[in-house]
Order: sequence, then C-alpha cells, then structure tokens
Amino acid sequence: MCGNILYLNALELADSFNIKLVVNGYSKGQALISQDREKGNELLEKIIEVIQQSGDKEFLHEFYQKYSVLNKHRLMKIGDAKKDIDTEKITVIPFYMFKFYKTDKESLKELCRKTFDWQQMKNTYPKRTTNCQMIWLNTYIDLKKMNYSTYHDEYSSLIREGEMTREQALDDLQFSPPAGLLEELAKEIGIHSQSSKESKQEEQMKKVSQAPVIEFNF
Repeated sequence: MCGNILYLNALELADSFNIKLVVNGYSKGQALISQDREKGNELLEKIIEVIQQSGDKEFLHEFYQKYSVLNKHRLMKIGDAKKDIDTEKITVIPFYMFKFYKTDKESLKELCRKTFDWQQMKNTYPKRTTNCQMIWLNTYIDLKKMNYSTYHDEYSSLIREGEMTREQALDDLQFSPPAGLLEELAKEIGIHSQSSKESKQEEQMKKVSQAPVIEFNF
C-alpha cells in the first residue's frame, strides 16, 4: 500500500507543477503487475476493504482523492515509445525500459562499494533489495494465507521473460526473518492473538456496513 501512495504522490506533484514526463523506479516485474488491469483492480478492492475496516473515514477520503489523479496519467509500455504522446496526460516511464537497466548489477554494486563505501542492507526481503522492514510481516502473512506472496508473482514473471533464472529467484525469495522481528512488527501495528483478532473483526464488519460505497473508474 505504501508503494501505491508514493506513486500517487509523485503524480500529484507532477500535476501541480504541470510536469508531463515522470521516470519512476519500477522494476520490470513491478511494471508488468501494474499494467495488469484485472490484478490492479483486485488489489485496489482489497486495499479499500482494509481501509474501510479500519473505520478511518478521513484516510479513506484522502486515499480516494489521491486515486483521482490516475485519470491524468499513462504508464508507458514497451512499444509505446514510437507512438504519439498525449500531451494532456502525464507520461510515466518505468526505469527498466532504459538500455542501461541491463548493466551488470553486480559490477555496479562493486563500483558503489569502492566509490561511496556503500554497504548493502543486511536484513531485507527479497534478497538484493532495499525494502522496508514491514515487508517481512507482509510477506509472512501472505505466505500463511496463500502460500505465496506478491514477490513470488513478480519473480515468476521475470523467469518466464528470461530476465532471471529460477535458481536466482529461489535464492532471493528464501524467507528467513531476523529473530523477533515479526513479533515486534506485529505489536507495532496492533495485530493480536487469534481470539482477540476474531472479536475485532466482528467490530470492524459493523463499520464496513456503514462505510460509503466508492466506485473507481480509471
């Protein structure tokens, strides 16, 4: 959800300054998922459901307002570069489409180490990424509920596209959270035991029935 809000914030900023071209940091896997309209709508419905269950109407309204900016943009795909650009909309180019994205990443990492004394994050998921710690808990819950996560979906697309080997993906997706971190993160966002969780869900369902119905058309 945080990634969606960051993306929308960038579009809002571009719109406020009449900037018509944005380059964002989507990897190829992320861009492929974002271009899947069916998956995108399904994810959006789940996000809205969670916000409704929280009962935070102010945040729900703000989230809805942010999503309205999507009508003003288009995400460029491979093959779009030679087409006429709609100057009325904000064109977003995913980083992976540039030729230099294919540069040997291990060589770049070594150069960054030597030049900037850069150190890779020790505890991040998947490996070789720079995700925030909450990803550990998100992924844990996904694995418990579905036996896979959004990253398994993304990496499987990359394997089929020939962008990554199956062996590399399996290594990157090994799930080994630091000791005690899951409990710490769960406490931070108020996840309780199963019994208290069930009673809380009943309370939240009452709020959902009173929440406004919002339709998104973009």
